[in-house]
Amino acid sequence: MLPLRPRSARGESGGRGGADTYRLTRISADACLRIDYHRQNGGQVLITRRLILAGLLSAAAPAALAQIIETSPRPKPRGAVGPASNAAASTPGIDAEALITAAKLGGAVSFVVADASTGTILAARDPERWLPPASVAKAVTSLYALDRLGPAYRFVTRVLATGPVEAGMVQGDLVLVGGGDPTLQTDQLGDLVARLSKAGVRGATGRFLYWDGALPTARAITKDQPDHVGYNAALSGLNLNFNRVNFEWKRAGAGWTVAVDARGERFVPEVAGVEVAIVNR
Repeated sequence: MLPLRPRSARGESGGRGGADTYRLTRISADACLRIDYHRQNGGQVLITRRLILAGLLSAAAPAALAQIIETSPRPKPRGAVGPASNAAASTPGIDAEALITAAKLGGAVSFVVADASTGTILAARDPERWLPPASVAKAVTSLYALDRLGPAYRFVTRVLATGPVEAGMVQGDLVLVGGGDPTLQTDQLGDLVARLSKAGVRGATGRFLYWDGALPTARAITKDQPDHVGYNAALSGLNLNFNRVNFEWKRAGAGWTVAVDARGERFVPEVAGVEVAIVNR
């Protein structure tokens, strides 16, 4: 049996036409029949979406149903940095000030370059200045992911069934299982649905469920920032469109039209859990 907890975008069971969506609080490998199984004869993988981890990532996560990546220890200084200076330390063949000028960087510029093996400081500019890390943190996250997961790692989002498929109908529930993919988007889910249809699956006698327990769930990255801004989105083992929705309003004659959807490049599904209206105040 699969313990279930009702949940929608607002924390309650919901849906249209009486079709509720539930969240799995725990999932057992023995409780579900995998829809992304290998065919016994053809060896073809069904209902699987794989994304190559290459280059810089905006986030990193482990495979579904796997343990969370162990906490990285706080890095320790491995080299002495001299007194803070507005001038960059000289490195043969590299003119840091020229690079900064050419990049037309405004405001304060601070950096430290160290040898990864020895910790020796190779170059520095105002190294003790405190600055917000912003997107620079992505480089550290990416290097950690490449080190822990490897360049050949794939994020996998799966569709499972709790019963056999008979005459195109799953005799039980259909489960969307997140694998921590940080870049999963609507178009990829549309492709999953297309592959289900191609495999002969037309529906299910039970419910549609989802599982996001591959990673801890956070309603926001930090409580210190507004929860509606794009850079403070929620996190979980099942992410979609960077956990943001598209909100659009357009002038229509004397009034306005509004839309809330989870659009991709090829699919534009509605967001049933959110309603928007324009009122005069």
